[in-house]
Amino acid sequence: MRGVGSLDTGRSGHAAAALPDGRVAVFGGFDTAFTVTDTIETFDPATDLWTASAARMGLPRARLTATVLGDGRVLLAGGETGSATDVGTDLWEVYDPDQDAIAASGTLAERRTRHRAVRLADGAVLLAGGSRTDSPGAPNYSRYSAEVFRPETMSSSAVGSMAVARAGHEATLLLDGRVLVTGGHGTSRAAEAFDPAAGTFSPAGDMGQARRDHTATLLGDGTVLVAGGGTWTTERWVPSQGGFFPMQNLGDTRSLHTAVRIANGRVMVAGGEKPVAGGVTFFHSTMEFYNPATGSFLFPDLRSRLPRSGHTATPLPGGEVLLVGGKSNILAGPAVRSCDRVHFE
Repeated sequence: MRGVGSLDTGRSGHAAAALPDGRVAVFGGFDTAFTVTDTIETFDPATDLWTASAARMGLPRARLTATVLGDGRVLLAGGETGSATDVGTDLWEVYDPDQDAIAASGTLAERRTRHRAVRLADGAVLLAGGSRTDSPGAPNYSRYSAEVFRPETMSSSAVGSMAVARAGHEATLLLDGRVLVTGGHGTSRAAEAFDPAAGTFSPAGDMGQARRDHTATLLGDGTVLVAGGGTWTTERWVPSQGGFFPMQNLGDTRSLHTAVRIANGRVMVAGGEKPVAGGVTFFHSTMEFYNPATGSFLFPDLRSRLPRSGHTATPLPGGEVLLVGGKSNILAGPAVRSCDRVHFE
């Protein structure tokens, strides 16, 4: 573990993408003044330094998604542009890292924030759920709807809706090309699977408990590890049995954490938060490692330099992981500039 160059702009609720040339790009988010930013930065693992992009997104936004397309460009979709008056955005843009420029833009079928985006086997991108409001200051509603963005036509169209309205959920690409969708705000325990060929969702079993702001990580054998989300419990979805099975608990309750499968097949769980007495939020600096072979977690004395949540964790070439930004109880404000590079022997 080592610190690397700090972000030019502190960020939480931003989006990150691993670019084909090994760099990492981050987009938008809430800055240290809790202002939504339109800025873009790129990290070069050869120098450990960040470079502020000359490009700007068409709107300042946070809680958007960033999905690398087949040609190496990045689809930036949805997000929220303010606070109490926010109604979400239907804007999509394509960032070209070679030109360091926004190359195209358009509108989604629906406004979305806290949605999920997954690149499908054919190169299209599924955007599922999220929330929106119908007027400034109105209640924020989770959405049932989903749509697919097609790079060949640079357009997005609606597909079959989910059975459950979801925001703050997870969507995981499976080995057979389907997408497993789990959890979210105000949802039941029910999971669903999206079939790209049919353009529809179907039931995929019930989790042991409802979750939101959790993680769902594809393992090498095609199963999915679902961890945390207002709880310390974990479970594993097994496609051959169409159901969830409890695993060893995390060391502590986590929400808004990250989980990344690393080169040895294990899953690194980092950061996150939990509520404690007196309305205080506790932020984690600890990391845990799930071993699929034993179905258990390892708890090494490995910590990020800052406790953080709402950060991103992005794999680097060579098997390292880059932790970027987030918010922390160590530094004042809603976002930090600090980043850590995690190395594995």
